[in-house]
Amino acid sequence: MISQLTSDTKRLPVSVAFSGPDNTGKTKQIGILARRMGAAATSAGPLDHYEGRWAAIKADGMSRWWFETGPVQEVCDVLATSYLERSRRPFSAPVRFLDRGIPMLEASLAATVGVRENLAEPQAADRARSLLAPYEADLRTAEAGERALVLLHCEDVEEGTRRSLSHEASVTDIYAAYQRALHEQINRLVAEGRFAMTMHIGDRPTITVQDEVRRLLAPLHPAIPGRAMAGVHVTALGGMSESGKSTAGEYLRSTTGTPASRSAT
Repeated sequence: MISQLTSDTKRLPVSVAFSGPDNTGKTKQIGILARRMGAAATSAGPLDHYEGRWAAIKADGMSRWWFETGPVQEVCDVLATSYLERSRRPFSAPVRFLDRGIPMLEASLAATVGVRENLAEPQAADRARSLLAPYEADLRTAEAGERALVLLHCEDVEEGTRRSLSHEASVTDIYAAYQRALHEQINRLVAEGRFAMTMHIGDRPTITVQDEVRRLLAPLHPAIPGRAMAGVHVTALGGMSESGKSTAGEYLRSTTGTPASRSAT
């Protein structure tokens, strides 16, 4: 039996899953926070680390397999096996960050079958749930072990899709259709309450988003910092040696009351 003292002083490890459409900054936000936390945090890494079949799939062309040649039952099995194997891996740090949580499995599978089988959003969701039925008990257990945060560009499906696609160098028709379907499915899951925390990133700078991420996640574990440097303005003075950088910097510091630092480079 765990004593009250032990339970109060030693928090259990926690898994935080960052979900959302493509190009909302999930991986970037995980990387910034994980670097800040050092040994107290670890990133679970890509899903293809957890299932051996991904190597052959990528060698033959993942997009083609995903949208054309791979039977939907196989696509489902590869994805579900990857998610579940990741959830079973032991923790190597007090906080583990996951790039895409369990609800994203349902969202991405529903978007895939919706595009491949020309299904509307409700029918695609039903089809995905049917495909995932053999894994349902294990998926529920895995999802219960995650703390879910979803990052969205905005609430509007069309605008969110446009923003996701704007970051791509080239876009095929099928990928564009998939992204739109994915936004629909994620919005459905948000409405169903599958994510404990929801953020709309809009046009905010990366560090401002990171600040909100930390404020949302800090209550989950003492190792997660509560704030980032949102709202901090940095003015850098450059120039040749003896050009007056230090004098100008000192003037700014003394007249504005802001801290200053110097670099020899």
